[in-house]
Amino acid sequence: MRISLVFLLLAVTTPEGGQAQPIDAVLRIQDQIARGELEPAASLLRDSIQRWPKEGGLYNLRGILRMRAGEVAAGKADFQTAVKLDPGLTAAWKNLGRAEESETPLLAEDAYRTVLRLTPGDAETRIEYARLLLWRGAFRDSLQQIVSLPPRQQHQARALALRCASQAALGKNAEAAACAKELAGDGDLQEDTVLAILPVLEAKAPQLALDVVEALKRRGAATQAALDHMGTIEENLGHLAAARELYEARARAQGATAATLLDLARVAYKQRDVDAALGYAAHARDVEPNNAAVHFFFGMLAVEKNLPIEARKSLETAVRLAPGQPYYNYALGSVALQGRDPAEAIPYFQKFRALLPNDPRGRFALGVAYFTAGDLDRARQELMAIAETPATKAGAQYFLGRLEKLNGNMTLAAAHLEQSIQANPDYADAHSELGLMRIRTSDFAGAAREIDRALQLDPDNVAANRNRLILYQRTRDPRAEAQAARVKELEARREQQQNLLFRNIEVRPY
Repeated sequence: MRISLVFLLLAVTTPEGGQAQPIDAVLRIQDQIARGELEPAASLLRDSIQRWPKEGGLYNLRGILRMRAGEVAAGKADFQTAVKLDPGLTAAWKNLGRAEESETPLLAEDAYRTVLRLTPGDAETRIEYARLLLWRGAFRDSLQQIVSLPPRQQHQARALALRCASQAALGKNAEAAACAKELAGDGDLQEDTVLAILPVLEAKAPQLALDVVEALKRRGAATQAALDHMGTIEENLGHLAAARELYEARARAQGATAATLLDLARVAYKQRDVDAALGYAAHARDVEPNNAAVHFFFGMLAVEKNLPIEARKSLETAVRLAPGQPYYNYALGSVALQGRDPAEAIPYFQKFRALLPNDPRGRFALGVAYFTAGDLDRARQELMAIAETPATKAGAQYFLGRLEKLNGNMTLAAAHLEQSIQANPDYADAHSELGLMRIRTSDFAGAAREIDRALQLDPDNVAANRNRLILYQRTRDPRAEAQAARVKELEARREQQQNLLFRNIEVRPY
């Protein structure tokens, strides 16, 4: 828990008269704390609280000592006692607000609101309150707190930063940009001020986030914490080379942690440098061998590099480490479907469906697995259940068409394929399969239209090229010989991987 150690003492005056008063003890204790004499201060506090148990200021001071000693719960309790005994003690309300920020920010907001009711001109507390409102997503309320400050204080770095972030979040782009420019030129800008607003700026105005971090960097005020954000911002802006350079710098400065290696792998993948991404992921796997996410990432990259043995091994490890992660099971099922026994994929898709019962893509995956394994009755049952669901209609109707073709029902097969194309006109496999149906009914013109469309969408589609060869052979087209050579070429370099399942559910390797 991040707690500011600059807890507020009491604003006091010396009482008149010679009789001992609580304020005398408070002054002595404050002086001891200021000099770092914490043990004498604690001793005097114990005696003073016994003598004046209703004095709120004493509990406030004890709360400060306890927070400094790491006794967070006890410190909070003392601040709460202090404001209960003395509801007008603003120092205790401020300390309570700071103590509650991390774990119970709504209670911190309540404390700061109380301070502002008691002392409306307290600019520091108003800025703290605005910061909590910003973090909660109450952007309009946060901005209102800043604009209610005196004009001069509105242009101080911390107020400027909160104003910039609130304006960006509210879509006031021109005002936010002007505010960010002023903030970047502020000589008093500190890193903690920037870090407080970066999550909002990264999400709402990443270029402005980059501008203020670069301003810190130029004046040498940026530590690795700010530079880490800079890499993320560059990546989100699509500046992949710059992001990769920053992540590499982090690895050099802090060591190659699994998190940094995954950042590098992700950026390399986005750059289509899959070999480098695979290398980073492999290194991350060595650094954290029990990190399921690392094994999943490596496995998906191995799929892309057509390394089925490595992919399956890594995905099996990911599922073993995190059996309740649905997408790990889905990915492993998709890879297993390409193995010697496609039925091995079925338990993983069943697990996916059990974990996400309302996701129709689980039933689709199961239907494909049953179809590939030759269990046509179960395949039909699963596919029919989601054949009209928009997310799965094109794929389900396609496999139902293939299933009916196997059963010899060409009319019904064609009807399913037509529905598949209706759901997704750019589905090359469905056009190809429907073209084959047209050949079998001697509708050669219709077959040519469907096959041509399939190859327009996917020129290297092996099935579509085979069907064009069949069409040419059936119609004695002189282009059959050249087409046969084309099919032979494609089959020679065909990658043994399944793309359909990954198209129907977005399983990114990051």
